[in-house]
Amino acid sequence: MPRRPSSSSKFRATRSIRRKPRNTRRTVKIIGLILVVAVITVGMQQIWREGSLQRLFSRPQEVKDHLQLSDRVDRALREALDNLGTSPIFVIQDQKDIKEGGNRWRFRQLTVRVTSQISLLLCNLTITRTVQETGGQVLSAVQGRSGDRLTMELGVEGLRSHLVELISDKNIPPTQGRLSIIIDDFGAIDNQVANSFIQLPIALTVAVIPGHKTSRQIARQAVAAGHQVLLHLPMQPKDGNLGEENGILVDLPEDEIRRRVRWALAEIPQAVGVNNHMGSLATENRKVMRVVLEEIKAAGKFFVDSRTSSQSVVLDVAKELRFSCDRSDGFLDSEDDAAQIKRRLEALAEKALQDGSAIGIGHIRANTLQVLREMIPRLEKKGVQFAHVSRVLEARR
Repeated sequence: MPRRPSSSSKFRATRSIRRKPRNTRRTVKIIGLILVVAVITVGMQQIWREGSLQRLFSRPQEVKDHLQLSDRVDRALREALDNLGTSPIFVIQDQKDIKEGGNRWRFRQLTVRVTSQISLLLCNLTITRTVQETGGQVLSAVQGRSGDRLTMELGVEGLRSHLVELISDKNIPPTQGRLSIIIDDFGAIDNQVANSFIQLPIALTVAVIPGHKTSRQIARQAVAAGHQVLLHLPMQPKDGNLGEENGILVDLPEDEIRRRVRWALAEIPQAVGVNNHMGSLATENRKVMRVVLEEIKAAGKFFVDSRTSSQSVVLDVAKELRFSCDRSDGFLDSEDDAAQIKRRLEALAEKALQDGSAIGIGHIRANTLQVLREMIPRLEKKGVQFAHVSRVLEARR
């Protein structure tokens, strides 16, 4: 008769059977742990390669801001061509702010048509000298085989800020007269017409009223597009309401006038000069204008009298203060009529050709924009160079 297994034998058999699943589970856990570690390792390696971990544990990289230097190089380029009398016609192909490798700067791609009566070699030498004096660099300069094209790369701190293609054009006469066009009321008016003025391919002067929601923004945009900015200082008119806070009123105490002028200058730091918004009453007041011009002079700016009054004392007071000041030669659009605007623009252009320079003032109006778009190429072919108002003031000294 076969022996029946004892109770102890049964226990050993049962325990032996139960060990196998426990060992299997342990093996599975170990394999799973190995896989998790492998995945984490691969992931960490990828993160390290992309630099995310370094950024996580390292200090934030300080960004070197070269935006202002980029803008100075742009002004130096335009100044160099203006001084040569090349009658440059600028077209912006591309413009963007770049932040890369701990640096921030502004890049512009330009096409510039210049008179063929001035050699591209001379343009190259003059641009190189002017840009280097500004603190910029000429990274490369290559003239085309035909001799009528010059491609230049300009930079700041080794970073490319400009790609410029100069094209020699026999249809453009050398500069015979400089015409500065000031467009008033930016900041107070913010619409598509205002934005379109900023896109005009000429050296425009943009007058910005301080204190409005878009005043600072439009001033920055104007400078980035190669234009010049004036502070359009609100001043009391004879008739009507000034409609602006912190305007210059004739019955204000001297200290308050000074405070308001300083506030306005601080609101538009891009402004190189000042002109008056309205002001037919204020510009006739010698005491008021002395205080205003003293503050503007102390800030290192110039003043352009918009001539809203034929009895203005601005030039007389400026002469007493030995202060840089001039006045406009007339408004383009006192009447919002395209035919009248065209006639006034042609008259200003003739004055520029005869006297060497002229200053005209316009406003943010669709008719004014359309006439300028139409007339710019025609006037440039006659030898009129559209210039910033500071260039005209320099020429008149």
